[in-house]
Amino acid sequence: MSTKIPKELTEAYETMISYMFHLLPLSEMDIDSVIADNTMIYGTTIDENIFGIDDFKKIMKMQAKEMDGLEISYKRNLVSQYYSDDGKTGIFVEEVKLIVNTGETASEDHVRMSFVMEKTDGSWKLIHAHGSKPVD
Repeated sequence: MSTKIPKELTEAYETMISYMFHLLPLSEMDIDSVIADNTMIYGTTIDENIFGIDDFKKIMKMQAKEMDGLEISYKRNLVSQYYSDDGKTGIFVEEVKLIVNTGETASEDHVRMSFVMEKTDGSWKLIHAHGSKPVD
């Protein structure tokens, strides 16, 4: 494996991140372009067990409603990245600080996230992700 990541993988990864973190309105997202039909994602909450792109879209809609009216920002720290020798797999690990401002209060959450992207039919798509909250 290599830590040198091709531009097309980086672009697909950053697009996927912008969707997962709701940096764009749902109406502007082309989810099918970066999320695999059979994606599997474990999130940090009990209801974030995603099996397939339809589950992903359902969770995205639910999260968009929950986030409506909140000011949310993210600080990302890339911990590691790998690119497979066969050119078909990319792995990214990040530590993310989530800052939620309701207008009256602000809170911070720290999350560790890992992402596996796979190149299929010439396109990079997310096939697996996992998020967890570190415990002191």
